[in-house]
Amino acid sequence: SDERPEPVRAIAAEPKESNSSSSDNSTVTGQDGDSREYEGKVVDPSGHPVEDADLFLVFHIPEATGLLKPKWKPIATTDSEGAFNFAASPADFGIKSTGREFGYGSLVAVKEGFGFAWSPAGMYEKSGNWLRDARARLRETPAEFLDQMKQMLAGAGKPLQLVMDNEPIRGRIVDINGQPVLGAKLTLLEVRSGNEDDLTAWRNAASEDKADYYSARMKTPVSMNGPQVRSLVKQAVTNADGRFTLRGVGQGRIAELLLEGPGIESAKVFARTEAGETIELMRERRSPDLGSYIYYPSEFTFVAGPSVAITGVVRDAETKLPLSGVTVKSQKRHGE
Repeated sequence: SDERPEPVRAIAAEPKESNSSSSDNSTVTGQDGDSREYEGKVVDPSGHPVEDADLFLVFHIPEATGLLKPKWKPIATTDSEGAFNFAASPADFGIKSTGREFGYGSLVAVKEGFGFAWSPAGMYEKSGNWLRDARARLRETPAEFLDQMKQMLAGAGKPLQLVMDNEPIRGRIVDINGQPVLGAKLTLLEVRSGNEDDLTAWRNAASEDKADYYSARMKTPVSMNGPQVRSLVKQAVTNADGRFTLRGVGQGRIAELLLEGPGIESAKVFARTEAGETIELMRERRSPDLGSYIYYPSEFTFVAGPSVAITGVVRDAETKLPLSGVTVKSQKRHGE
C-alpha cells in the first residue's frame, strides 16, 4: 500500500507525563519505542512569533514502500505565541522507522508565504541529552567539520526562523519537440544549503577547474532528506503552457526535485532558489563517463525526454494467478 501513517496533530500540546525520573535517559537512548519531547518557538524573518506554523519531523526511513507521494501530515502546530511543545517516537512513523534514524532527524517549521526553517531535531529536545552528547563529540570532530559543528551548536536555544521565499522555483516543462507538457508534477525530494542559507561558497567551488559534485557538495553541509520532505511544500503542476511555480523552499537553497508527467520520462532535477546561470557539474572527476548534473537557477526551461512504457503481469509464485493492486517500482526511476 502507498498509504502513510499520519501522526497525531496537536497545537502546542503538553506531552503526557512520564513516570521516569529526570535522570532516566530512556526517552533519548534511540530505541525504536522511545518517545522524545520537543519544545521551542517559530519566528518569521523579522523575529516575530508565527502562529499556526506546521511542524514536521524529517528523517530517513529505510526501505520505505509505496509510491513517492506527499502524504505526510504535520505532527504539531504553533500556538498564538509561536510556541510548540509535543512528544513523538519512531513508532509514530510506521514500522519501517528506526530509533537510530529518528535520532538524526530534522525539525522543520512550515508556514505559507515563507521558506521553511529547519534544524537538527535534537536541538529542541527538552531533555538536553542530544546537545550534551553533541558538545562532547566536538573533541573528536575532524578539523574540516569543526567550524560547521560549532556554528550549528551556536543555535541552541534560538527559535526556528522562517526565511524569505523571494526566489520561488518556476519555469516551463516541454517535450523534445518543444511542446508544453500539461499536468507534469514536480515534487521536492531533498534540500541542501550552505551556512546562513548562502550558496556563494558552493558557486565558487563549482567554478574551480577540477570541480565535481562531491567537491562542491562540501560547501553545502546543511542537508535534509527523508520521505516527509515531499510534504513540506505543495507539489507544482504544469499548466497548459507547461509552466509551473514551486513555492516554500526558501532562498539560498538547492532543491532536488522529482519530475513526473504524462508521456515524459521521470527525471531528477536540481534547482537553486537564486537567480543566475545554469551550472553543470561533473558527477565524479575520476569517472567522467558518469556524466554531469545540471543545476538550474530559480527560473528555467526543462526539456523532458519521452517515456517508454514498461508492461507486464505480476503473478502469484505458487498459483500463477494474476495479482491486482501491486506497486511496481524501479530503482532507476529518477532518471539516473
